[in-house]
Amino acid sequence: MKKQKQLSFYEILGVEKDADEEEIKKAFRKLASKHHPDKGGNTQYFQKLLEAYQTLIDPESRDLYDRTGEVNQLSDDKKRLLFARDNLLQLFSNYIMKIRSRKDLIGRNILRILNGEVKKSERELFRVLTMEQSKLDATNQLIGRFKKKKESVTMFDNVLKKRIEEIQKNIDNIKFDISVREEMKKLLSQYTFEVLMEKLKEIGQDVYEEFVMDMSPDENGGENEQK
Repeated sequence: MKKQKQLSFYEILGVEKDADEEEIKKAFRKLASKHHPDKGGNTQYFQKLLEAYQTLIDPESRDLYDRTGEVNQLSDDKKRLLFARDNLLQLFSNYIMKIRSRKDLIGRNILRILNGEVKKSERELFRVLTMEQSKLDATNQLIGRFKKKKESVTMFDNVLKKRIEEIQKNIDNIKFDISVREEMKKLLSQYTFEVLMEKLKEIGQDVYEEFVMDMSPDENGGENEQK
């Protein structure tokens, strides 16, 4: 049977080898919003997207990959900050697409709403973490009971061990996602509405110019509504 060709990181993200940082970010966000496990996407495929993005978005890692094909793993702290920033901008971008009135553009309101969304996501992650931890405990107890009854290792033992590895991997990923939410809350305490809009402009978001609005009051003394 012919071995399937392994896709390069550029092919996984659907960008050219000379793609700049903005193109890589936009490609990743588009694919991530479609294939994220929270939206029913395939976890293994999403992990490949993450690995490709993490490598190509970091200049040193990208240079190493281009020269040798090897992957230079980013530190957990760097990953956490990277995903916190990008997730926050994606959340902000999704929100402003739903805006119908200029009064919704008041920075303090938006920051409060975004912070609420991050906390809501964080609570859900803790709920899922508790469920996964319960699965892990139950599987470990099951293995313990079987060990008391026999000495030899069976195929069932190996299945349980593999299941434990999968659950532990899920737990580690969830814990990382929770730490990203913590970083997102820190960024929200530092950012203003204007900073978020400028950062969207920096990464080339097409929606940006559409939402640079005149915030002056209308003739009746109120805020002008977006048409």
